[in-house]
Amino acid sequence: MTRPFSISDLKQLWHLTRRQAVSLPRRAGGLAATVWNWGDQALSGPWARIRTLLGGASGPSVDLGQLTATSWHGRTLPNHREAKPAARECLYAIGDIHGRADLLEALLDKIDADVANLPKGLRKRLIFLGDYIDRGPASRQVIDILVSRRLQRFRPVFLAGNHEDALFRFQADAHFGAEWLHYGGGETLASYGVLPAGTRQLKDAQLAEAWRALQDAMPARHKAFFNNLSFRHTSGDYTFVHAGLRPGVALPDQSPQDMMWIRETFLSDPKPFPHMVVHGHTPTEAPYSDDRRIGLDTGAYATGVLTAARLFGTDIRIIATSPSSQRT
Repeated sequence: MTRPFSISDLKQLWHLTRRQAVSLPRRAGGLAATVWNWGDQALSGPWARIRTLLGGASGPSVDLGQLTATSWHGRTLPNHREAKPAARECLYAIGDIHGRADLLEALLDKIDADVANLPKGLRKRLIFLGDYIDRGPASRQVIDILVSRRLQRFRPVFLAGNHEDALFRFQADAHFGAEWLHYGGGETLASYGVLPAGTRQLKDAQLAEAWRALQDAMPARHKAFFNNLSFRHTSGDYTFVHAGLRPGVALPDQSPQDMMWIRETFLSDPKPFPHMVVHGHTPTEAPYSDDRRIGLDTGAYATGVLTAARLFGTDIRIIATSPSSQRT
C-alpha cells in the first residue's frame, strides 16, 4: 500500500508547481546548454505519487519505495525486433549505479565470468547508461572504479545522465546546490569529503564553500571523466542513451536535454525508432523490453539490484546483482 502524503511531500509539490524550468548554462566540454524540464524530470517516492495524482502519464515507472529486491540474473528478454549489435561485437549495457560501488564491483565480477565463456575473437564493450553519482553512499568510489585500468580491455562507453548534468550545474552555479541536495547531491558531496553524510540544506555561504571544496577534492582524473561523457552510442541496430529519445526527431538532431532527462514523452509514444533504444533513468521492478526500447534501471541504490543486459547476436541476457551480492 502506498503511504499517505506527509508535510514534506506537500512542500515538494508546492516547489514543483511554482518552478517550471531551470536553465542549465553552456560549459566547455561534453555537456552542452540544456533546459531542465520538470515535466520529464526523474521522479521517485512521493514525486511519483504526486505525478499520478495530478493526472500525468504513469508509464511503466515504479515508486522506488515499493520496488521489490528481485534479481533477474540469467534470464533472457524477448528481442521483439531481432535487433543485433555490430558484427563480432558483444555489448554489456549497464543501468543506473547511483553511488553503489559495492554493486558495481559485484556486477563487474559477474560480467568477467560471463566474458570468459564467450567465443574467441569477439569485441567486448561495456556501455554505461549514466547516473553514476548521487543517492548512494559511494559516488567517488564509483568513479574511481570507472577510471581504473580494470575496464580498459572493454573499451568502455560512458554516457551522461541527468544526475551528472546536475553536478555540472552545481559546478557552474553554487546556488544550484540547494536544489541538488534534495535529490542526492549531498551523498555525492559527502563521498568527496565535502559535507557530512545526510546534509539536505545549506545557506548560501555554505554552498559557496562546498563549491570551492569540491573543486579541490575532486581528482583530475574524475574531472576528465565527467568532461568527456557522451550523450549516445550506436552499434548495429541499437542506440544507447540515458533517458530516451524524442519521438519524431532524427537521431542526429536529438538534444542533450532529452537524452538525459526525457521521460513520459518517450515512454508513452507507440512508434518504434529506427534503432532499438537501450536506456536507464526510469526505474522499474524488472528489466523492461518491447519493440521500441529496453529499460535497465532497477533502482539499484534502493533495491540492491544493479542490472546489465548482454547483447550478443539476437540474444538479450540479463546479468544482475542480488540484494545480498555486495562484494566483500
